[in-house]
Amino acid sequence: MLPPATVVLAGNLVTTSYVFFLNLAGSQMGIIPLLNQRLGPFDVSAKQRAKAFAVQLKKGGFWTISSSVVSALLGFTAAYLHPDPLTRRLLLFSGIASLGIFPITAATQILKINSELCKYNREDSLSDVAEGSAQDKRVEELVQKWEGKHKLRFASYFTAWALSLSAVVLNLKP
Repeated sequence: MLPPATVVLAGNLVTTSYVFFLNLAGSQMGIIPLLNQRLGPFDVSAKQRAKAFAVQLKKGGFWTISSSVVSALLGFTAAYLHPDPLTRRLLLFSGIASLGIFPITAATQILKINSELCKYNREDSLSDVAEGSAQDKRVEELVQKWEGKHKLRFASYFTAWALSLSAVVLNLKP
């Protein structure tokens, strides 16, 4: 039977991997690159662009935030339970890095962008907006800004995952 610290450590690696690779895949092939036409031409109205963003935010945001919190809790728990001092430090910093998305999100003001795009999604007036109008350009600009600022959170995702992976590798030694 595996020691509890090892089981919690494995759970931490699973959750940090989920957050990191989910966001990595989404940044390459998800709705945001599609809306920003990095996957090819994709002409949709400002209303449809804002709606697609809002749907992605509601679903993706929940899983990223909840998984980051679970990852941090597992990292802190494994750090507390694990007998090896170096593994404990790696896991402690992995937990801190998992929570790093919160100050990065606040500092980059992504929440303001989220709110504005969700507001556009709720507005009926956007369905009549002409392509190339100020509102159409604003929605496009906001999605592009969001993508750029979201990339800064990868420092947190990658660091948490790399530290957790290092702790697992260290834990494998005889």
